[in-house]
Amino acid sequence: MHMRSSSRPLTPVEVATCGILSSLAVVMGVISAVIPIYGSLLKIAATVPLAMIAAQTRRRSITTAFFVVIVVATAIGGFTSGINIAKSALIGLVAGAL
Repeated sequence: MHMRSSSRPLTPVEVATCGILSSLAVVMGVISAVIPIYGSLLKIAATVPLAMIAAQTRRRSITTAFFVVIVVATAIGGFTSGINIAKSALIGLVAGAL
């Protein structure tokens, strides 16, 4: 039985790319919640790594990165940080998919 290209598991390169770029987005999101002076700038900057994920990889890795970013940001920075990064992630993923 042959698997379709969309149903194969994530490759190690996709996992590494999503991990590195997602962690960069989480760091920017948590710092934006802690330092309110540059908060808006960091929220905007947090969309860039997720837009890069959406532009380079498949839909499965985009979905995985989206949920991982939200869970990790909520675990590290609290509910407010999780909500902020969820907004940034959604904007970044839509912009990257276009």
